[in-house]
Amino acid sequence: GSTTLTINAALQLPGTITGTVTAATGGADLSGICVDVNQVGQSETGFAITAADGTYTIPGLGTGNYDVEFSTGCGNVGNYFTQWYDNEASSDVSDPVPVTAGSTTPSIGAALVTSGTITGTVTAAVGGAPVSGICVDAFTPDSLLTPVDDTTTAIDGTYTISGLVTGSYDVEFFTGCGNSGNYLTQWYDGESSSATANVVPVITGLTTASIDAALTSPGAITGTVT
Repeated sequence: GSTTLTINAALQLPGTITGTVTAATGGADLSGICVDVNQVGQSETGFAITAADGTYTIPGLGTGNYDVEFSTGCGNVGNYFTQWYDNEASSDVSDPVPVTAGSTTPSIGAALVTSGTITGTVTAAVGGAPVSGICVDAFTPDSLLTPVDDTTTAIDGTYTISGLVTGSYDVEFFTGCGNSGNYLTQWYDGESSSATANVVPVITGLTTASIDAALTSPGAITGTVT
């Protein structure tokens, strides 16, 4: 029948991180970039998507240090590398962003770098028809067990492999990604193995084009046994 009084609370305003994301080349504002923040040592604690002018705001953060990640996939389909603040390749080496409850930490931006790209067309050596459903793998010459990236040729025989850093790559073409034709595996440029493949140079931010292949069908022997 009585009242317990003065059960009070002094609520803190949350902290906020703001910034702008642009393209490293040309400086254009980038919309549709995912921005994730994780309090150091914890899982995701905040998220935003950059607006048309490249800006973002992540409120509701408590006092502490945060890792901030910028990536495509939230409306932006550009060929940009994922980046952690400040211009780092992973959370392991990112610069923590300090946040204080009730205040804003501004200018936590990023200038995203476009990756290198390899493009080309796969055709049949006989007749020259485009060949779809061909697997295309890109390897670094010192690591041929696992491709750096892979793709499949489209109906017109074209393909694009992106997300590549500056360096040299071996490119392999083979059936098994929707095409069941009788074509020999080939390495660029018209080689039968990785040992003799011609390396393809790639520069970050640029496209190495016309890395094509004309696939041949193997010979055959037929006969009758009686």
